[in-house]
Amino acid sequence: MSGANMVPSLDKKTEIAYYDPFDVLSEIRDTFVSQFPLTKLHWNHPLRPLRTIEKLDVDLVEETANSLATPKHQMLGLSPEPYLKIAFVKCEDNDTYRGTIRKIIREWFEKNVTGVRDPTEWLIVHYVPSGGKTSSSTRFKYGVFDKIKIDFNTDSKQDRVLQIRKDYSTDQARTEAWKELMTKIKEGLLSSFSKRVDLYQNEVNKLETEKHVLGWNFGKFFIMKEGLALAFERMNLFEDALLLYDELEEAFTQIQQSKAITFFSDIGFEKLPEPLLSLQNNTTMRHSILSNTVSLFDFQSYLFSRQAYLLLCIAKSAPSPSIGFMKIGELFLRLRSFLGEMTGLLLSNKKNQYLVAEWIYNVAQEFLASTSWVESSVVREVAEGRGELIVILRTSLETIAASEGWVIEGVLSDISLEDNFVKDKNYKITNEIMKSNLTSSSIFFEEYRSLTLQALAEFKMTDKGRIQTRLTAQLALLEYQLGNYESTAKLLRTIPDIFRSEGWDLVSTSLLMIYVNCLKHFDQKEDMLIHSLELLSCHPYLAPEDVKERIDVVQSLADLVSCSTSLDNFFTTTIDTNVTSVSDSDTYILRVTFLNPLKFPFPINSATITMRNVNDSSDVLSFEVKGANPIILQPGNTTLKFENRRFEQVKFKITALFMIRGKLSFTKNYSDQAPILLQLYTSKNNFHARYQVPETSMLTERRIGILLEPGINDVIGGTVAFKSITPGLKLIPQKARNETYISNLTTVNVSDNRSSVISFTNIGSDQKAMISVPYAIDFDVMSVKIRAIINYKTEKGEFQHILEDVLDISLALSVNVQDFYKGDKLFSKFLISCNHMEKPVRILETNLKSTKNFTTSTPSGTNKPCISYPNGPVSYVFCIKKNPDAPAVVESVPLVIKHRYIKDECILDVAKALSKIISGTQYSRYELLLKKSLHMLSFDIMAYLRSGKVIIPENSWSYISTLDTLSMLGSAEKTELIQLLDKNVNKCLRSCSCDPKNENYYQSITRNLIIPVSIPQVHVVHNIELLLPSEDHFVVGKSVTCDLSIATVQNWAPSLSKNSLNERIKFIYDLGISENWAFSGKKKSFFEINGEGNEQNFKLTLIPLRTGKLLFPRVDVQMVQSTSKVSFTMEINYRNDSQFAVVVPEFKDKLTLSF
Repeated sequence: MSGANMVPSLDKKTEIAYYDPFDVLSEIRDTFVSQFPLTKLHWNHPLRPLRTIEKLDVDLVEETANSLATPKHQMLGLSPEPYLKIAFVKCEDNDTYRGTIRKIIREWFEKNVTGVRDPTEWLIVHYVPSGGKTSSSTRFKYGVFDKIKIDFNTDSKQDRVLQIRKDYSTDQARTEAWKELMTKIKEGLLSSFSKRVDLYQNEVNKLETEKHVLGWNFGKFFIMKEGLALAFERMNLFEDALLLYDELEEAFTQIQQSKAITFFSDIGFEKLPEPLLSLQNNTTMRHSILSNTVSLFDFQSYLFSRQAYLLLCIAKSAPSPSIGFMKIGELFLRLRSFLGEMTGLLLSNKKNQYLVAEWIYNVAQEFLASTSWVESSVVREVAEGRGELIVILRTSLETIAASEGWVIEGVLSDISLEDNFVKDKNYKITNEIMKSNLTSSSIFFEEYRSLTLQALAEFKMTDKGRIQTRLTAQLALLEYQLGNYESTAKLLRTIPDIFRSEGWDLVSTSLLMIYVNCLKHFDQKEDMLIHSLELLSCHPYLAPEDVKERIDVVQSLADLVSCSTSLDNFFTTTIDTNVTSVSDSDTYILRVTFLNPLKFPFPINSATITMRNVNDSSDVLSFEVKGANPIILQPGNTTLKFENRRFEQVKFKITALFMIRGKLSFTKNYSDQAPILLQLYTSKNNFHARYQVPETSMLTERRIGILLEPGINDVIGGTVAFKSITPGLKLIPQKARNETYISNLTTVNVSDNRSSVISFTNIGSDQKAMISVPYAIDFDVMSVKIRAIINYKTEKGEFQHILEDVLDISLALSVNVQDFYKGDKLFSKFLISCNHMEKPVRILETNLKSTKNFTTSTPSGTNKPCISYPNGPVSYVFCIKKNPDAPAVVESVPLVIKHRYIKDECILDVAKALSKIISGTQYSRYELLLKKSLHMLSFDIMAYLRSGKVIIPENSWSYISTLDTLSMLGSAEKTELIQLLDKNVNKCLRSCSCDPKNENYYQSITRNLIIPVSIPQVHVVHNIELLLPSEDHFVVGKSVTCDLSIATVQNWAPSLSKNSLNERIKFIYDLGISENWAFSGKKKSFFEINGEGNEQNFKLTLIPLRTGKLLFPRVDVQMVQSTSKVSFTMEINYRNDSQFAVVVPEFKDKLTLSF
């Protein structure tokens, strides 16, 4: 990549012409030249910003009186006219001056100053040699210097005549004289520059206003505006000059887009052009542009050459290196754009592609050499630009090498293999470096590697990661082509993944194929399997034979190497969330369709789908498919049936799918996508279970039952393990039993281990069985949640059924009792009311059962059905009598209430109609699901009780369809099912509703509640009675003699019978105060009873105080003391309760009263 040093020398200096007919400069040259370069020139144009020229180099050009005279036809901007002209004069004698010198100066002034078109400033320097007279002027006579001033200082405002002497009296005088001269030179240069800028700008503006005139000459406009740019350039104002060239480029682009350019003779590029930067010295280019004979290529090359040269000048003269380096970066950026545009222009016009490639090679070399003084590590943009130029060098080299058949194969080649690279016999390489690099294929490949490494080194100092990746891959392709497999593998280890992450799948696949081919030469089975799988996942970009080869490799290595990969990279899966069951088994089927796009069969050993309970992440359910023979995923769609022998009716979310081939696992994780939910359901042909309160519930031992229905398969045996989910609920499986009213063929046993697993055997396909367990609960709740794990065995194998559900354990009825003692009989009044405000209860029969020690009497009507409404209790009264020979024990009698909910009757009717409607249809498999949802329906209970017909309100089935129970049904299927039920259920109910008196029909929902009614433990019952004379009436104010009888009974409590018969218990009776009666006798009196009890009588006199029907006075008895150590209870049976006596006033005559 070496080349001639083409760093611009910045030799386009500002010219100062000098006229020295007297050889003055030879005497003062050293001092005069030492004053340059000029510094700190401040250009303050009234219409432009202030510019400071830090340093200005000048060229001193000697001229004669006629040598530099510019022709009048010379166009502004094209002439290299100096900005300042200086005439050096040496003369001490006035006569000589008048005779010859003045004529010489005037001739120079007329031809070389006033005779040029471009504004030019001038100075006359009068030199006084050593020993000469400094001034000969007197009051009446002027010297030579004064004469020159008078003759040529025509502008009174500016003095253009100065004097320089060989000798000065002091150094300060010498310095001041030279400083004045240099100041005049600066002022002259700036003045001339300002005038030229104004002149050129006016001409440019004039031409620009004529832009839309037919025949407008863009070339003339270009040269005129370039003259302005050159004026700035000569004064080292490179930024301003570059701005003008950029404006010219923009104007050219606009005209080109409007297709208004007509002055280009042709495209050009008939031979290899000269170097771009050398166009600075091409004196004919501007004339070609002005005369419209320039080609399009030459014009654009010249324009870019000027811009590039100015950028290099700016970079070299920048006040700081960083600014200069940034300009170099800008130069590289413009160069890339220029080369791209020119390449497109030339190739689209059928120019020789090899000649174009060599020209591009030359340009890249030229600018790499011209910027070699810049370090790439300093500025990122410089490194990036230099790296791209090296790549351009390499591409140009590849283009010409292709004509020899030397190409770097692969998808990342910088040249298109589809192009026709035929060797051109008429083309000969002129670039010696390029020629040497194309001597042979080996030299070319070595140069290709060298250029690639150089470019990589440059780009590593930038943030262009993509280009670094591409270059590394291209280097790997070269190594692979040369058979260096180890180095190729090292280079390509991560490259394919990078290309894939950026969306370059075809490139990634091609590189990965090369990498895998390299691995064949090494014993790396794991890497071979991993990358073969990765390559197989890119099957759309592989040929069919490559796909087949990869499948064979994967199959052969899968038995040797453990590996896991993503299933989605190879297959597309579709899960049918409608889980079905096998018709003759309790196996559940989940169908998954695999789309195999590989176009070849792919065998696997097994597959598993896992899912989790949405409410309990620890509850995992798995479906599997496996067999003795491999499972073949054929090309296209293959549907596999995943089986599961465990049932649980909850919502599951699919979490993963695993597909196994040997030690190779294909995995699909569903956690990062929209959840796929599914729910299992059973049909009547499958084993199914539900919680149910047993038919008979005892208040002393409440039980929960699980009803097992085996479906069409006989259950040989199994186990049940209960788990309480409701806090405070304790199940007692050790007391589990078979409810024989369901089936007496099933046996139930409880193991003695800590888990208390309940085992059962023998449930026929036409039978049911209920296993019940007692429970205790710490809180008063309406319902409980229970989980039961049922493992059972049939002839088809072993299965598991998990039931997690809520059971309503609340009592339908509540009972209040009130006791009354009448002698040796106890009368109990029961008030039975329903516990739920919206659920009336039909009470079918109520009975208080006799026991061995107590006999009960049931009134008539207790076996007639009646309904207990909210706030409408039902009342029953029973008589209880202790048997004479009954032992003294504490006992209770059972109250049995046979009942059922009215709503359950409605649900049973609807269930019957439902079964009839969907029987034999495709919806029959959903019967159990629908029946489970019926409790959510609302019914008009009062209308049902009046008519005996169940009517389902409108939109009830639409509401059922929104429940989670039916969520696994498809929307279309669910809609059709709901429409079927909505249309037919009410119609069926009207024709098939059953009679509520048909107890066999309602047996499944009828319950018996057994409440133990404790017999009150009363030690003493006092039967108190006032015995009045047997008269029709009594007279007010007259005394009535009566007896107070207190008969004591002690047979309702056994505790006192154990005491001594001589033990005495003391009581006191008290006749209550009454407004109707006055008393005479013992109003209060004590009496005693022994352990066996007795009857006592007391004499009293009553005096009625009012007439009418007067209630008997109340008598109260209280115990005074007892020597018994047991607790003592007492009841009073007041036999005169509600009795009255007729009292009349006293009349002397006979009077008959009637009440």
